[in-house]
Amino acid sequence: MRAGLEPGATALLIIDMNDEYTLEGYKDTTPANNYLKAAATIRFLSKNFREIAPDMPQIWMADKTILSDQMKAWLEANPENEQGEQSKRKPNLTRSEVLSHYGEFEQEPHDAVMFKTTYNAFLSGRNVDTDETLTEYLRRKNIVNVLICGGAITQCVRLTALGAFDAGFRPVCVNEGITGGTSSRSDAIEELIDTGKIVVSSVYDMLPHYGIDTEPLKNELQEISRNLPRKPSLFSRLRSVIGQSYPASSPGM
Repeated sequence: MRAGLEPGATALLIIDMNDEYTLEGYKDTTPANNYLKAAATIRFLSKNFREIAPDMPQIWMADKTILSDQMKAWLEANPENEQGEQSKRKPNLTRSEVLSHYGEFEQEPHDAVMFKTTYNAFLSGRNVDTDETLTEYLRRKNIVNVLICGGAITQCVRLTALGAFDAGFRPVCVNEGITGGTSSRSDAIEELIDTGKIVVSSVYDMLPHYGIDTEPLKNELQEISRNLPRKPSLFSRLRSVIGQSYPASSPGM
């Protein structure tokens, strides 16, 4: 097992993989390939960790974009407090409201279900059942390492990872389990690594230390890549435009 990632001291935190951040919701900002691969990785991690470490906390964190009518009304009446301390007094979402937006994933009754009102889940994340903050929950569980998946690396994942470090935890971003635009994703990962505060690890490096065979996941991710339509490259698009503007010369010219 990889040193420092003992199941008894590790939690899996899934951020914003709710309906508003699915393929349809992210169609203009995140490649479908990227989202579907992250979702497949999260399902694989969740399922396998349940088998080898049933007591490892799994936390499903939802963004404010799935707010109930009550919370939407509160935000409209108090927009200036969206990032402030008053966010702690916002009305809670129910467990069913949060999980209804995680339809493609499987949860267990003992999983922690939380919502946040800021990009950084450590600023506003709260348990819908107990009103415990994310930090309080992790400390009560004696967690040291936080495996972070979800979206997006350029915003919520990045700020939550930095927030985890500031709160005294060891954040580990799971490379295949995080979403983001192709170029911005790479840049954001490099920036996180450069901080010296965040570990970014591949499932292929991490999971064998838990005795988990990653071949099924590798096959699934390859299948996703094969089955998704690809956008034409810039070169092929330019060639198409040039071909339309400048027809091929006749043999006699």
